[in-house]
Amino acid sequence: VKIMEKSLFEERVSYFIQQRQEKKDTINAMLQMQLVSINSEEKKVVIKFTVSTWELNPYQTLHGGIISAMADVAMGCVCYASSNAAATPTLQMSVSFIKAIKEGDEVLVEAICDHAGSRIAQARAFVSLIKDSSCYVNAHGSYAINLKQNKE
Repeated sequence: VKIMEKSLFEERVSYFIQQRQEKKDTINAMLQMQLVSINSEEKKVVIKFTVSTWELNPYQTLHGGIISAMADVAMGCVCYASSNAAATPTLQMSVSFIKAIKEGDEVLVEAICDHAGSRIAQARAFVSLIKDSSCYVNAHGSYAINLKQNKE
Protein backbone atom coordinates (compact mmCIF):
# COMPACT_ATOMS: atom_id res chain seq x y z
CA VAL A 1 0.00 0.00 0.00
CA LYS A 2 1.44 3.32 -1.10
CA ILE A 3 0.76 6.21 1.29
CA MET A 4 0.65 9.59 -0.39
CA GLU A 5 2.17 12.46 1.55
CA LYS A 6 0.12 15.61 1.86
CA SER A 7 1.38 18.58 -0.09
CA LEU A 8 2.20 21.78 1.76
CA PHE A 9 -0.95 23.30 0.20
CA GLU A 10 -3.09 20.46 1.62
CA GLU A 11 -1.45 20.77 5.05
CA ARG A 12 -2.09 24.51 5.13
CA VAL A 13 -5.75 24.07 4.07
CA SER A 14 -6.29 21.49 6.83
CA TYR A 15 -4.60 23.72 9.42
CA PHE A 16 -6.62 26.79 8.37
CA ILE A 17 -9.95 24.97 8.70
CA GLN A 18 -8.99 23.24 11.95
CA GLN A 19 -8.05 26.60 13.53
CA ARG A 20 -11.44 28.06 12.65
CA GLN A 21 -13.42 25.05 13.87
CA GLU A 22 -11.61 24.93 17.24
CA LYS A 23 -12.55 28.43 18.40
CA LYS A 24 -16.07 27.75 19.68
CA ASP A 25 -18.67 30.53 19.69
CA THR A 26 -16.99 32.29 16.75
CA ILE A 27 -18.75 32.86 13.44
CA ASN A 28 -16.35 30.49 11.66
CA ALA A 29 -17.06 27.62 14.08
CA MET A 30 -20.79 28.34 13.98
CA LEU A 31 -20.81 27.99 10.18
CA GLN A 32 -19.88 24.31 10.64
CA MET A 33 -17.74 24.11 7.52
CA GLN A 34 -16.73 20.75 6.10
CA LEU A 35 -13.86 20.35 3.65
CA VAL A 36 -15.05 18.54 0.52
CA SER A 37 -12.00 18.66 -1.76
CA ILE A 38 -8.56 20.14 -2.26
CA ASN A 39 -6.76 20.62 -5.57
CA SER A 40 -3.23 21.90 -4.96
CA GLU A 41 -2.40 22.18 -8.68
CA GLU A 42 -5.37 24.49 -9.32
CA LYS A 43 -5.04 26.18 -5.90
CA LYS A 44 -8.67 25.30 -5.24
CA VAL A 45 -10.77 24.15 -2.28
CA VAL A 46 -14.42 23.21 -1.99
CA ILE A 47 -16.07 23.67 1.39
CA LYS A 48 -19.60 22.57 2.33
CA PHE A 49 -21.94 24.46 4.66
CA THR A 50 -25.47 23.45 5.70
CA VAL A 51 -27.89 26.35 6.18
CA SER A 52 -29.32 26.54 9.73
CA THR A 53 -32.25 28.54 11.11
CA TRP A 54 -30.03 31.10 12.87
CA GLU A 55 -28.51 32.05 9.48
CA LEU A 56 -31.82 33.11 7.90
CA ASN A 57 -33.03 36.63 7.17
CA PRO A 58 -36.67 37.80 7.67
CA TYR A 59 -37.55 36.34 4.25
CA GLN A 60 -36.50 32.88 5.47
CA THR A 61 -33.55 32.72 3.09
CA LEU A 62 -29.83 32.68 3.87
CA HIS A 63 -28.67 36.10 5.09
CA GLY A 64 -26.30 37.87 2.68
CA GLY A 65 -23.78 38.46 5.47
CA ILE A 66 -23.62 34.74 6.18
CA ILE A 67 -23.15 33.92 2.49
CA SER A 68 -20.39 36.53 2.41
CA ALA A 69 -18.75 34.95 5.46
CA MET A 70 -18.83 31.53 3.79
CA ALA A 71 -17.20 32.90 0.63
CA ASP A 72 -14.70 34.93 2.69
CA VAL A 73 -13.51 31.96 4.74
CA ALA A 74 -13.09 29.81 1.62
CA MET A 75 -11.18 32.51 -0.27
CA GLY A 76 -9.06 33.31 2.78
CA CYS A 77 -8.28 29.60 3.06
CA VAL A 78 -6.96 29.25 -0.51
CA CYS A 79 -4.96 32.46 -0.21
CA TYR A 80 -3.44 31.22 3.06
CA ALA A 81 -2.64 27.81 1.55
CA SER A 82 -1.17 29.38 -1.61
CA SER A 83 1.27 31.55 0.32
CA ASN A 84 3.67 31.47 3.25
CA ALA A 85 1.49 33.88 5.24
CA ALA A 86 0.95 33.56 8.97
CA ALA A 87 -2.48 35.10 8.35
CA THR A 88 -4.50 36.34 5.36
CA PRO A 89 -6.84 39.09 6.59
CA THR A 90 -9.40 40.33 4.10
CA LEU A 91 -8.55 43.63 2.40
CA GLN A 92 -11.62 43.90 0.18
CA MET A 93 -14.38 41.69 -1.09
CA SER A 94 -17.11 41.94 -3.72
CA VAL A 95 -20.14 39.65 -3.61
CA SER A 96 -22.84 39.23 -6.27
CA PHE A 97 -26.08 37.59 -5.12
CA ILE A 98 -27.89 35.74 -7.91
CA LYS A 99 -30.39 33.30 -6.34
CA ALA A 100 -31.81 32.82 -2.84
CA ILE A 101 -30.61 29.93 -0.66
CA LYS A 102 -33.01 28.30 1.81
CA GLU A 103 -32.81 26.63 5.21
CA GLY A 104 -31.47 23.08 5.02
CA ASP A 105 -29.75 23.66 1.69
CA GLU A 106 -26.25 22.22 1.45
CA VAL A 107 -24.06 24.99 0.12
CA LEU A 108 -20.82 24.34 -1.76
CA VAL A 109 -18.26 27.15 -1.93
CA GLU A 110 -15.52 26.58 -4.50
CA ALA A 111 -12.65 29.01 -3.99
CA ILE A 112 -9.65 29.51 -6.27
CA CYS A 113 -6.53 31.56 -5.59
CA ASP A 114 -5.70 33.40 -8.81
CA HIS A 115 -2.61 35.16 -7.48
CA ALA A 116 -0.47 35.00 -4.35
CA GLY A 117 2.27 37.62 -4.37
CA SER A 118 4.58 38.85 -1.65
CA ARG A 119 2.03 41.25 -0.15
CA ILE A 120 -1.43 40.51 -1.58
CA ALA A 121 -3.37 37.46 -2.77
CA GLN A 122 -6.43 37.47 -5.03
CA ALA A 123 -9.19 34.85 -5.00
CA ARG A 124 -12.65 34.15 -6.38
CA ALA A 125 -15.49 31.99 -5.13
CA PHE A 126 -18.42 30.26 -6.80
CA VAL A 127 -21.37 29.31 -4.58
CA SER A 128 -23.71 26.52 -5.63
CA LEU A 129 -25.87 23.89 -3.94
CA ILE A 130 -25.30 20.14 -3.82
CA LYS A 131 -28.76 19.66 -5.39
CA ASP A 132 -28.20 22.34 -8.06
CA SER A 133 -24.80 23.18 -9.52
CA SER A 134 -25.85 26.54 -11.00
CA CYS A 135 -24.32 29.72 -9.58
CA TYR A 136 -26.17 31.24 -6.61
CA VAL A 137 -23.46 33.70 -5.55
CA ASN A 138 -20.04 34.67 -6.80
CA ALA A 139 -17.37 36.67 -5.02
CA HIS A 140 -13.90 38.13 -5.48
CA GLY A 141 -11.53 39.15 -2.74
CA SER A 142 -8.10 40.53 -1.94
CA TYR A 143 -6.19 39.23 1.08
CA ALA A 144 -3.10 40.57 2.80
CA ILE A 145 -0.09 38.27 3.03
CA ASN A 146 0.66 38.89 6.70
CA LEU A 147 3.97 37.24 7.61
CA LYS A 148 3.82 38.13 11.32
CA GLN A 149 2.19 35.90 13.91
CA ASN A 150 -0.39 37.57 16.15
CA LYS A 151 0.67 37.61 19.78
CA GLU A 152 -2.12 36.65 22.15
